[in-house]
Amino acid sequence: MKLVPKLTLMFILGTSAVLAVNGYLRVRREVGLFESDRARDHEVMVRDLARAALAVWKTDGSARAITTIDEVDGNTPTLRIRWQPFSREHSTPLDQRLANLQPGQTLSMAGHLAGAGRASCIYTTLATGEAAAGAISLCESLAAQDAYVHKTISETIITTLTLATVCALLSGILGVWLVGRPVSALSSKARRIGEGDFSAPLRLQGNDELSALADDINAMCEQLAAAAARVALETANRMAAVEQLRHADRLTTVGKLASGL
Repeated sequence: MKLVPKLTLMFILGTSAVLAVNGYLRVRREVGLFESDRARDHEVMVRDLARAALAVWKTDGSARAITTIDEVDGNTPTLRIRWQPFSREHSTPLDQRLANLQPGQTLSMAGHLAGAGRASCIYTTLATGEAAAGAISLCESLAAQDAYVHKTISETIITTLTLATVCALLSGILGVWLVGRPVSALSSKARRIGEGDFSAPLRLQGNDELSALADDINAMCEQLAAAAARVALETANRMAAVEQLRHADRLTTVGKLASGL
């Protein structure tokens, strides 16, 4: 893999990681705000309803109080308010917990609403002076919270993909322009130097490290060319000296032969 694709991939991965962490933290923060606001509202609503129901209980009896509680509901699909009877024999875990609930105390737990899915429920009993046989229950659907979480996740994914695409294009274009082309020119220059071609100085635009490297390579080529010229001159001089020595040696040999003759 070449340098530019590597840089592009690392940039995309880094950007995606940052956006994913930001989306996760944002979802957690918003869900926490949802839950705290809902818990506070449920606490206030169920306590006010318990006081009103207790007043009706004491004046008009338990039947009228229970009817009043059920009438408050309003048949809203995402919010159910009911009188929750429970068995004194503790036939279910919820019955056990409600039977041990003191008047004025509240019990919050996860629940389920028919047709609305997951819900958050809160229960409280009435201080009627009698053995409690039921509790006020208030359950609110978590559909709005789940929809917000899904929307946030979708938006985060779309934003991440969009930014990743833009970053890929920008980093690819800038990488080829700022890194790819200069590195390719430097590589070509290095190959020519390896072949012994020290001509055609390399000029790169800009004032960065790559242009400084090109200037250093040009200076090196000038030094290598000068050194090669000196070596060539010294070699020529040596060859001329050797040729002169060979010529003198031949003359000496000829003189000896002539003297012998």
